[in-house]
Amino acid sequence: MNSFFKSIIYSTFACFIFSFSFSQDRILTKKGDTLSVFVKNIEVLKVFYVKTNTQASETFEISKSSLHKIVWRTGKEYIIDNDFDLKAQKPTSVEQPNFSKEQIKGSLNILSSERSIKTEKLKSEQFAYPKVIKDTLPPAPSLVRKEWLLYYVYKVDGKRVKAQELIDIARKYDSECYSTISSGYSTQKDHYRNQVIGASLGLIALPFSLLSQELGSLIGLPAFIYTAIEGQKSWNGSKEVKAGIKLYETKRLSNKLKPPVTIPF
Repeated sequence: MNSFFKSIIYSTFACFIFSFSFSQDRILTKKGDTLSVFVKNIEVLKVFYVKTNTQASETFEISKSSLHKIVWRTGKEYIIDNDFDLKAQKPTSVEQPNFSKEQIKGSLNILSSERSIKTEKLKSEQFAYPKVIKDTLPPAPSLVRKEWLLYYVYKVDGKRVKAQELIDIARKYDSECYSTISSGYSTQKDHYRNQVIGASLGLIALPFSLLSQELGSLIGLPAFIYTAIEGQKSWNGSKEVKAGIKLYETKRLSNKLKPPVTIPF
């Protein structure tokens, strides 16, 4: 066996010994970085981990959208972005060295023996795998908003709920609907509060108008204009909420809602 082939076998053996000695999970990012950590938990949008090269127990988090895959300390892979993984596995035109049948057979025997040793030791150890949340959402409920002048009633499957609970339901089942409803509700709520402040200032101006028409106009007119502007903005937010709920119901009835997807372990 020539020295070149020996160096290949020794390098392969060294890699197995190195990977066996450091039982760590590896997080591979789309930028090409590799994080050697202990993965604690995987949720819909984030991965939580603890660094293994420090004695601190601080938990860190990273967005799943920036990750390629996770390689467990057992060697098993958890693919996060399938499209990225397929692109990364595309073969490249690299010239392969020519080995004899005897050399290939001897190399396979060595690798098989090392793999058997590693497998047996892994079986004798117990590993605590992080919990991966499966996509087990129940059927999407119906969302309704009833309007009574400036008062709104929100319902989920016919049950009256608070506005925030309805928004949380939208977040679970469709990001587009959630974004529209949440943004509209925030606009409606903030400008409605300002509208009430403007109306209160207008009421305060009434006693002054009885004393002096000019003084009343000086306070009341700006308050009236401010109230009208904020009222229009609040109404626009209300229309945005209505449009988001309508979009949700249209998608629900046509089975086109797109909830956050997780990959079962």
